[in-house]
Amino acid sequence: KARKRKNKLKRIERGNLSNRTPGGGFYSTAQDILKFGQAILNKQLLSEETMNMMWTDSGIKKEGNPYGLGWFLYGENPQYGQVYGHSGGQSGASSQLMILPRENVVIVVLSNTSNVWEHVFGLSVNFFGVAVKGKP
Repeated sequence: KARKRKNKLKRIERGNLSNRTPGGGFYSTAQDILKFGQAILNKQLLSEETMNMMWTDSGIKKEGNPYGLGWFLYGENPQYGQVYGHSGGQSGASSQLMILPRENVVIVVLSNTSNVWEHVFGLSVNFFGVAVKGKP
């Protein structure tokens, strides 16, 4: 694949993810990540006890946010309740999964550009109103 930068094309090589599997190095689609988020939300994959452990502050801060077991604890949104999430990225990709349990909403944003996490996160937050109420 090629990407245009300052009127020049730059070839971006696809990386070998086989050594990153434990860290989440996998290919997926927004629809499949959405299904995963819905299964988490609907308690189809994990017990209530495990869910509580995942979404309880471990005392660790990651990227400035409290962190549970594999999940960011983004805090209480005044309109939509508690927000949990997980983000990821590597060369050529950025992603964000957010779960709003009170509203029974899962939001997934994928980007085919790396180092744009702030934008992907912001776009995810902007979708709260659309996902919950069907309008911005």
